[in-house]
Amino acid sequence: MNTVGKNLKALRKKKCWTQTKIAEKLNLSVPAYAKIESGFTILTISRVHEFVSLFEVPVNVILCIEVKDEETENSIILEGLRNKIAGIDNAINKLRGTAIELYGVLGEKRNF
Repeated sequence: MNTVGKNLKALRKKKCWTQTKIAEKLNLSVPAYAKIESGFTILTISRVHEFVSLFEVPVNVILCIEVKDEETENSIILEGLRNKIAGIDNAINKLRGTAIELYGVLGEKRNF
């Protein structure tokens, strides 16, 4: 795996995305994306631009910065999981609010 492939894999894990999800977003087959991540396919400038847009990072993050060790990669994964948990927590809170509202409406209807 080359530097670009390692960076793409780390960015993908940070977002808690699968190779399938990225392949779908880029209109690629899963094997085609896997070849990019493993370094068997060299990226074109337009494909690099697609990754920059997809991951919302500067181009140097994809092309230059290599994940140096397992601890750094794990911290990237952990950050992605924390973001995912925060999103789920927000969704749960919204559902709680909706349940409380519906319970109130139900109570009002029973009183009539």
